[in-house]
Amino acid sequence: MDIETLKKWNLDTTVDGVYMPDYDTFLNKVLLIIELYAQKEDKINYLFGMGLAIELALQGNVYKRKKNNNCYSYRPHNSLYLYNVDKQDNSFYNNDNALFKVFNNICIFDKQNTVNLHNLEYSYFDNNYDIVYLCNKKIYIPKLEILFLDSYLSKQPSSRDGVHDYELLLNEYDLNLDEIIRYIENYYIDYQIKLDDSKYDNLVDEQIGAIERILNTGKKIDRALFSLEEQISAYPKGKDLKYASIYVDLWIPLYIDSIEVIDGVYKITDSNYIDKLKNRIYLYKEKDMQKYELIIENIKKLFGGIV
Repeated sequence: MDIETLKKWNLDTTVDGVYMPDYDTFLNKVLLIIELYAQKEDKINYLFGMGLAIELALQGNVYKRKKNNNCYSYRPHNSLYLYNVDKQDNSFYNNDNALFKVFNNICIFDKQNTVNLHNLEYSYFDNNYDIVYLCNKKIYIPKLEILFLDSYLSKQPSSRDGVHDYELLLNEYDLNLDEIIRYIENYYIDYQIKLDDSKYDNLVDEQIGAIERILNTGKKIDRALFSLEEQISAYPKGKDLKYASIYVDLWIPLYIDSIEVIDGVYKITDSNYIDKLKNRIYLYKEKDMQKYELIIENIKKLFGGIV
């Protein structure tokens, strides 16, 4: 197998950055990928992920999964995602791996993460995957429920007759809603909440510090306060929008009696003001929780609307 010839063929069949522009190219490149580097030997080496994996499920037949045979048309793909890659696998990352010589711009994810799901058990994908039969070949992909969530959470624009990939997958196969809810709670919401907690833990100090920097710019304190109030009142509102590093939606009007001069520097020392800021931040955190609950409710609505 001549690598340079295959590399040239890959480039010649890539159109405007889309490396699988039509069904025949998609099929040939997928079959070439699994020939260049086997997906499964004594263990799972990698799984196809994201849109390409959904395409495989739509165009092929997933083992032991009821398919509705809607015969959806093919859509082009310009990304190659590989999941469940062992970081310690020297044979995969070896410079002699023919896969990397023929195909570039490969998005690789380790054994515990996908594009949108995180902190899966280390061996999860070794034992939990689906098999697609296409052209009498076994092709390994994440479980359809994982693919549904990855696609849904990516919020990618629809590119096939105005319908999203996750909607097609839902209409084509009988997906397990309980399993999807469990995945999103364990591997998405829990992860996001931990990120939010670390953010919110520092938010009081971040907001107070940003305000104090403005107050210590050299203007008289009353003038600085008036100017700050004026600027923030006129600034666009919205979550995470900042004026001079001050979160606009967390701004609470500040008065001179909340400020002291300590070692020649203006400091906000009013405990009542700081408590109000903490309460405002707590309400923001509660809104984030509601946002995650809404995601689950919207997924349930999708399942209720299956035709």
